[in-house]
Amino acid sequence: MYEEAHDYIPQSEGAKYGTVKRAIERVAKEGRKYGISLMVVSQRPSEISETVFSQCNNFVAMRLTNPAIEKWQN
Repeated sequence: MYEEAHDYIPQSEGAKYGTVKRAIERVAKEGRKYGISLMVVSQRPSEISETVFSQCNNFVAMRLTNPAIEKWQN
């Protein structure tokens, strides 16, 4: 489980935790074949890496008001 995930897997490059971001993205992309699941928790989902978001199967959204997130709600 990654709490406050926007700090560790942001969309922006040059992140403070660049190596952590690459590792989490790799787990998100390849982990399912090994039976590994991720729980990504954030109050700022618009700031999370699109690579990780694209691998998500289920979303639990509570009161989203950011128009950039609407594309993920469909």
